[in-house]
Amino acid sequence: PVLWARRFDDDDGRPELVNHLVRRLTDDPADCVRLPPILGITSHTEVLEAIQAGVKGRVLELAGGNGWPPGLRVAGALRQALSATDVEVIGDRVVGVETDGREIRAIVTDGEERIEAHRFVLATGGLPGGGLRLEERLVETVLDLPVSMGGALLPDPVSEIGIDPATLFDDALDGAHPILSAGVHVDGKGRQLGSDRIPVFSNLWACGSVVERCGGQAGSHVIDPGPGAASGWIVAGAVISAGA
Repeated sequence: PVLWARRFDDDDGRPELVNHLVRRLTDDPADCVRLPPILGITSHTEVLEAIQAGVKGRVLELAGGNGWPPGLRVAGALRQALSATDVEVIGDRVVGVETDGREIRAIVTDGEERIEAHRFVLATGGLPGGGLRLEERLVETVLDLPVSMGGALLPDPVSEIGIDPATLFDDALDGAHPILSAGVHVDGKGRQLGSDRIPVFSNLWACGSVVERCGGQAGSHVIDPGPGAASGWIVAGAVISAGA
């Protein structure tokens, strides 16, 4: 899908692809057409408008899966928005954290940069994205926070859960793997909670796939971006409300 999307982004090749697609759609007209998520990344709006202008029915594009063009469009839009508001993006990994009791004072990166802040948000993704790592235990990779699954903290190490570790994964590659629902446990405002149900750090919030998931898609390999976006919105409001 990404390779096809880049073909639509190519200024020289795009007109031919769009015209070919429009001809195919007008040969077999429909009230609504659903297309795969391949209609460009940087030129998506232009491509979709050109197709819509050439057909009579409504044109929709499917969302696709992880790493597909729609997600790359969102990532690009986020980078542009951050740049427009003078937010500095540091492409380093966090390798250390300085704390004072239940408050994070600063983080240290592998680029030897010390970053101080009043508030921190953890949004590193789940097990597939690297925010969690499965070793002798399930590890939150940045701050080593407690990890929960099914509303309960996982024992340390995982082998002492009392069940066959194989049951953490489905036999089918695309099945519902229980371990994919694991993550840090948060309250309604996105503050990460420990075993005592008290925030581990008073100035830390978490959102997205690093947060423990529950519900119908809790263990699914398909991650619905809607709840992740909603949790980010909630956390942003909570952080702003917390003040300086």
